[in-house]
Amino acid sequence: MKILRFMGCPLNQFASLERFILSQAVEMNRRGHAMEVAWDGVRNPDAARQAQEFAPCVKIHFDLPDPTPPRAPMLRIKYFFRVLPLIRSGGYDLVHLYFDPSARIINNMRLLLGKARIVRTMGTVPDPRTTNPLLKKLKAWYWRFNLRNVDAVICVSTPVLEALAQRGIPRSKMVVVHNVTDTGHFRRTVERPCGRECLGLTFVGRHHEVKRIPVLLEGMRILRDQHGVSDVVLTLVGDGELRQEHERMVEQMGLQESVRILGQRKDVLRILNEETDAYVTASRLEGLPCAVLEAMATELPIIASDIGEHKEAVEDGENGFLFRLNDAADFAEKVLALRALPDRGREIGKRNREKIIRDFSVQSWIEKELAVYERLLSGSFRGA
Repeated sequence: MKILRFMGCPLNQFASLERFILSQAVEMNRRGHAMEVAWDGVRNPDAARQAQEFAPCVKIHFDLPDPTPPRAPMLRIKYFFRVLPLIRSGGYDLVHLYFDPSARIINNMRLLLGKARIVRTMGTVPDPRTTNPLLKKLKAWYWRFNLRNVDAVICVSTPVLEALAQRGIPRSKMVVVHNVTDTGHFRRTVERPCGRECLGLTFVGRHHEVKRIPVLLEGMRILRDQHGVSDVVLTLVGDGELRQEHERMVEQMGLQESVRILGQRKDVLRILNEETDAYVTASRLEGLPCAVLEAMATELPIIASDIGEHKEAVEDGENGFLFRLNDAADFAEKVLALRALPDRGREIGKRNREKIIRDFSVQSWIEKELAVYERLLSGSFRGA
């Protein structure tokens, strides 16, 4: 079996997703298959060096043009003419796609690709971003069109599959293979609560409207103003287009002492271990967020919005707390519930680690994706 797996994004950092894919390629090659990996350009040469050093036996394609800048049709045409000979000359049995726009470009090349079967991973619930019925129908048509040439769709969670099914994607071509995390890298290295008097909450992700960071900020204000709580600190790790707006909100609310906005960081594991008692997220839309799984692997309880994507990993009251979507007051109540626990959720965190090892390990993910490949090539693939 020969596979070309597209990351569907430029190589900017060597992080969890990069390690997962390359670990899969190493294991596939060890078993006698051949998996190659392609990035859509390189933004960080040091990350490319780390990737090749991590998997020296894997053929990695770093030389494709980056088609991701918005409104850049010439770049996408250039991408088309670089990818087409790569796939046609490679003799691949499978081409595995991930993110748009490269996945959309390659999907639309299907008639030119010869024998290769196409697999597409869908990592998030499609977001219509409209309430207009006509626009919703057009967007549903778009997803049917976008996935029309794909032989199998791997959904990272059940809500992703159900959302695609509602848009008319046949269940027979879809299967759920959950996101996973690196339990060797994300693990507890120090005992909580690290001798700190405050309760540390951490969010890792983009400053984007889908993440609903203002809900977390408003929750912190409620904790201070309505509950008189001053020993809770929220740390936001990550960057994005709304970062400055969120920084202004922190200043306007007078939360400078209880909210830290750190930007992009390379020491996330240290922050989770040394400065965090619970991982928090207010997202309205996800796939199955790797950041939640990473926090669980680090033995942290989770406080998350009650969307279906979070419920794939978090059971309210068992291994974390779920609050009503967009409800800052309910978020504050869940923080108070964790704060009231005598061990600050350490037992919950230990159960999270056990759950990750059992249900969300890299090895189990490799086996499940390999089974999809084998069934697809044998003609026995049947989806949900």
